[in-house]
Amino acid sequence: MMNLFQPSVKLLRKVRVGSRLTRRYDRPQTPLDRLLASGQGDPAKIAAPQHLRTRLDPFALADAIDRKLQRIYHLANARQHPRSGARRTSSPPRAARIEPETLAHTTEPGDLGE
Repeated sequence: MMNLFQPSVKLLRKVRVGSRLTRRYDRPQTPLDRLLASGQGDPAKIAAPQHLRTRLDPFALADAIDRKLQRIYHLANARQHPRSGARRTSSPPRAARIEPETLAHTTEPGDLGE
């Protein structure tokens, strides 16, 4: 997604004046914009990233990435410190969950910590 939304600068030239080096940069552009401005490349292949950029919202993508990173952090933290008092924020998978009704005929009411 960086090629679609993250502009970058490209070095145009370096000029040495005595012992100093002066760098001149092009204006910031995304790699896709740079490709479109160059006029090179197969138009059929360039159309796909252009269509993708018009469909995607960079702010929604950033929010989704942040949510997924938070989930990864919580999962990693729960595994490293299982007894630190931090409770798991997610429930176990549905197949691993044992419903009390399933065990009602084999256990006493006080056996499950109820």
